[in-house]
Amino acid sequence: MLLSKEAARKPEHYGGKVTVSDEKFTTTYQQEVKGARKDKVFTVIVRTKHEPLGEQDAKLAVDILKGEQMATRRTQLLTRVHERYGKGAQFCKNYQDSRLKAQANVVREAPKATNLWLADAVAISGTRSEIEELAKHEDIESVDINPTFRIPEILRTPLEDTPEVIDGSTWGVTKIQAPEVWGGFGRGEGILVGHLDTGVDDTHPALAGKVAAFEEFDNLGNPVGSATHDSDDHGTHTAGTICGRNFRGINIGVAPEAQLASALVLPGGNGSFAQIVAGMQWAIEENVQVINMSLGGQGYTSLWNLPVLNATLSGVLVVASIGNSGHGTSGGPGNDFFALGVGATHHEDAAAGFSSGQTLVGV
Repeated sequence: MLLSKEAARKPEHYGGKVTVSDEKFTTTYQQEVKGARKDKVFTVIVRTKHEPLGEQDAKLAVDILKGEQMATRRTQLLTRVHERYGKGAQFCKNYQDSRLKAQANVVREAPKATNLWLADAVAISGTRSEIEELAKHEDIESVDINPTFRIPEILRTPLEDTPEVIDGSTWGVTKIQAPEVWGGFGRGEGILVGHLDTGVDDTHPALAGKVAAFEEFDNLGNPVGSATHDSDDHGTHTAGTICGRNFRGINIGVAPEAQLASALVLPGGNGSFAQIVAGMQWAIEENVQVINMSLGGQGYTSLWNLPVLNATLSGVLVVASIGNSGHGTSGGPGNDFFALGVGATHHEDAAAGFSSGQTLVGV
């Protein structure tokens, strides 16, 4: 089931005692807090009992995707959701309002909380004692950890004879025939790309004037308000690939006239689920047309189902890496049903040795 919660997990009992809220704690949460003092602070992801989309709607989405009918039967997937929430920006506003209302009681009683309406969740920070007391709230369905994701690591493989520059453009820009597209469809003028990464160095000559908006988010998903910067080189690299202008006579960006709304959600290369979803929400509110996320974790998880689906329903395309861990592997959010997952090829048009790529069965 696409939008179902994680599979039910049988709880462990703390100190042999069973409380009314024990069944709400996931196995991963219980493993994380096992042996921890009651005053140790944790950040968790809380789900409420109010379902944003019905199970029938979710099953319909999966059936259409498995039947490869997205192009011809798209309306079957969206009709029920549109009837309730509207389309695009209207969907975004109505859905956000409905989630904030549904989560209000939990947020009010939490020690520290951030609404992750895009994921139909709340990020909560508190001591183990505070979290386990809050879990008794009748509106709470489950309590899980706030998992960490990172920039894709590169699997070391034999060097492949791929040229760096061809006809005045980087190899990648030439390979996807971007210069040919520029002549007929433009170079990205008027397009704002949500860039979720380690930040961006807007003083780089190829990116000067490219950052239309910037925000950094903390582990709980709260805005930090820092000045534009890159906490690692990765964000500047991906920004250049997206919209870097001609640099030293070489075309480096796929859409050199586009601009960025850059969210720093991976400080130093790692970030929490709450940070990333908060960045997605901010980007959507900045009116981006595309969200780019060169990040992920190993394997498939339904954790990304709602954020990616709801961004799509808000009219925003989510593009994400599937990973650099080699064939037979993939990572989310790039391997989510509704994301446009991106791997890598080499000069002979085959998957690069380091690139992830996987057929997912039974998800």
